[in-house]
Amino acid sequence: MNLIKYTSIAAIFVSTSLIIAKILTYHFSHSIAILSSLVDSSLDLLTSLINCVAIFYAAKPKDEDHKFGHSAIEDIASFIQAMIIFISGILIIYQASMNIVNHKVITFEKVSMYTMLLSLFMTICLVLLQKYTISKTKSLVISADCLHYKTDVLMNIGIIASLFILKFTHFYAIDSIVAICIAVYIIYSAFELGKSAFNNLMGREISRQEQDEIIAIIQAENRIKGFHDFKTRRSGQMSFIQIHIEMKGDLTLFTAHEICEEIEQKITEKIPNCEIIIHKDPC
Repeated sequence: MNLIKYTSIAAIFVSTSLIIAKILTYHFSHSIAILSSLVDSSLDLLTSLINCVAIFYAAKPKDEDHKFGHSAIEDIASFIQAMIIFISGILIIYQASMNIVNHKVITFEKVSMYTMLLSLFMTICLVLLQKYTISKTKSLVISADCLHYKTDVLMNIGIIASLFILKFTHFYAIDSIVAICIAVYIIYSAFELGKSAFNNLMGREISRQEQDEIIAIIQAENRIKGFHDFKTRRSGQMSFIQIHIEMKGDLTLFTAHEICEEIEQKITEKIPNCEIIIHKDPC
């Protein structure tokens, strides 16, 4: 958990540094692409802050009022992020469209190029750190954050390309076109993020692949004759699994318990961060 916390703090540091650099750059260049990138970095900071709070809160131990833990806070935080990001994407498209309509001229500034190169370098370093954390912890929160920052790398490359085109062709609309493309990505990401968070809050089943892995583990145990009432749901990083298994009635309670423990261990190896309830039925 400490590695996850340190990685989330690193994301906050990177986003804050880039926001300061892009504010200064926009002051000199008035580039809408830089502005949209500034908005995206601001959203990165907001989401990283929310993720950090959610990670710390979700790590709290279970208590009398929250016997399933506090993992749902991650889904609530994600849904709030999605709404903010969606609105910001709409505003960027509006501003960029107005620039195209009004034929606003943007001049090439070396400081813009230097800022985007710095942004690209710092974001790549952060993604590498996040990948390392994911390999060690399998954290779903960091995985989602890493996906977001990986697409930021692609956006930064796009902005750098637009600045080069602007310098050599004076095709001034390219700045707004790139900004609109970034905004479309932001809106799409917001929709996917919101859908995922909403599904978790509504208690949607875990993925079909994960369900099939659980079923395969149960069917591989020849002392289990069948199963029913198989239910799952996801909340934040946690997966909750309930299942009734059918075993011969002449098995001792100790043997039945031992079988269930073996099943739970195998499921946990396939699906980390899960809570399993197995009910034993005689057949």
